[in-house]
Amino acid sequence: MEATSEQQTAATWQPAITSEFVEREFERAQRTLEAALCKTDGARLLAPYVEVLRPWLQLKGWRFHDLRRPAPTGDQVVAMIRAFTWLHFLPADRPQNLIVRLRSITNPSTGKPLSWERIARRMRADRRAVRTAWIEAIGKIVLALTSPASEQETGGCHH
Repeated sequence: MEATSEQQTAATWQPAITSEFVEREFERAQRTLEAALCKTDGARLLAPYVEVLRPWLQLKGWRFHDLRRPAPTGDQVVAMIRAFTWLHFLPADRPQNLIVRLRSITNPSTGKPLSWERIARRMRADRRAVRTAWIEAIGKIVLALTSPASEQETGGCHH
């Protein structure tokens, strides 16, 4: 049975690679990683202590219904791995790589990324300089993902 043109279009459609797309994929990857870590033996070992720590964690702004996330699906894990492999487009020893990794970390209770202020303190840098470096890093990833060499390198399966 032949596929219709609508089926072929749906099967080959890929989202446009923009800065927003890359940012969203890093955020999704971090949420997937957190969900996977919540299902580990370590999380189960800490379960008895949650009640003892609850008052302190609530003072820190944690909401407990967010701590029990469902295990990630296979598709979510594949998307997470794909997004984190994009870091290889940035030299590992450069601050931009660290900034992208730090910005991908989210607060488990709010789901929001680390603030620019926290990242700047961690790196002992100015908040505006960190934000600028992050924008440049995301731009480099977008450029690398949209270049013809990237499609040949990844077999066109980068998004």
